Amino acid sequence: MQPDPLVFGASGLIGRFLVAELLRRGHTVAAAARGGGDGLTAWLTGRDVPLDGLAVVRADITRPDLGLPPGDLTAVRDVYNCAGRYAFGLTAEQARATNVTGAVHVLDWAATRAGLPEHDRGREEAYWILDDRAPVLPELIGLLAAHMGCGRPGVRSRSGCCGSSLAP
Repeated sequence: MQPDPLVFGASGLIGRFLVAELLRRGHTVAAAARGGGDGLTAWLTGRDVPLDGLAVVRADITRPDLGLPPGDLTAVRDVYNCAGRYAFGLTAEQARATNVTGAVHVLDWAATRAGLPEHDRGREEAYWILDDRAPVLPELIGLLAAHMGCGRPGVRSRSGCCGSSLAP
């Protein structure tokens, strides 16, 4: 099984919804997580998501090599970084290790992938954050909105149900 998308932070709130949507669309997905992925697979199973295209890989984005063996994941064409560390009492150094330095490590790793389209290589083009150019983003936002009890998504419509100060 050769996964084409790789999702970092796959067991987190956003990552698991993305993994579920990619699997439902028939992709073979590499789900990168710090742990063994048991929580992710249980969550996916509870939502009737097919697991036959899932490959859980251990990764640590705080390491420059991401903790991934060299030469693995050669078929990866899309890299999604949903990893983040948020907790009360977290020091700036702890937060930075994952949320800043870890993101840079993911970008550096993605930039070395031969399978990524040429225009997507490098930091300038490869990192999108909630950008409508991401292949499954509109659907992912819809899933998250439904999970949060919001109506049909859209920046303005979500702002009212989620307590944002954005005016309609």
